[in-house]
Amino acid sequence: MSKPLPAPRAAFNLEQGSSLLFHGGLLLILLGRMAFALVWPMPALDWCLTIPAAACSLWALLRSRQQPGLRWTALAFGVISQALPVCLRRPDMLVLLLGAAVPVLIIIGMVVVLIRGRQPSR
Repeated sequence: MSKPLPAPRAAFNLEQGSSLLFHGGLLLILLGRMAFALVWPMPALDWCLTIPAAACSLWALLRSRQQPGLRWTALAFGVISQALPVCLRRPDMLVLLLGAAVPVLIIIGMVVVLIRGRQPSR
């Protein structure tokens, strides 16, 4: 078996750009939830999960430029921390969240395939 080729610069830029886009969207959602909490009360569990998720996502945007695994881990933590309270309060929403996860997983899979590139033919 041959070693996989290192990802070219364009693939690195694609991975970094897509994770930054996902983090930006997550941060907008988190900040929007905190802004709405000024008008409508937010349960304590949501506050306890939203603030660390926002801090973790912001830290990953600013500090983990060269560590894609850390960026994707911070993104997964942020998404799970926002989906968990919803699923605990209304278990029927889990079906909708899983349905919404399908296109996101397809996009992540396409990014992974583009980053790895084609294997050289023998």
